[in-house]
Amino acid sequence: MVALGKAKAVSKVVLTVRFTQDGDQWLAECVELGTATYADSFEDVQAEIAELIELHLSTLEQTGQRAKFFKEHGIKLYPAGANVPAQVKTDAPVVALGGGAAFSTTYAVPVSA
Repeated sequence: MVALGKAKAVSKVVLTVRFTQDGDQWLAECVELGTATYADSFEDVQAEIAELIELHLSTLEQTGQRAKFFKEHGIKLYPAGANVPAQVKTDAPVVALGGGAAFSTTYAVPVSA
């Protein structure tokens, strides 16, 4: 599991990010949030998806929709000190496009309490 985010937080969520390479492009999609982006390099797509995930979670918090969204999308909030699983089970398939690379990984993302 990869740590994502710079903000200090009391709680965490575990999110799955699927990475797919199609020719010279990389696609990253957060399975649980539906947030996606693409870039010319793996490093750039990692940075962009991290920024988008943080923006998505921040917007949910600012609009007071986080609890509802998490419940509707099966996202579990882990309080401070709780054991955060190394992986979450997802039904989302990982498909290589055009013979490129494809894989998914989980991220522990800090969120405010």
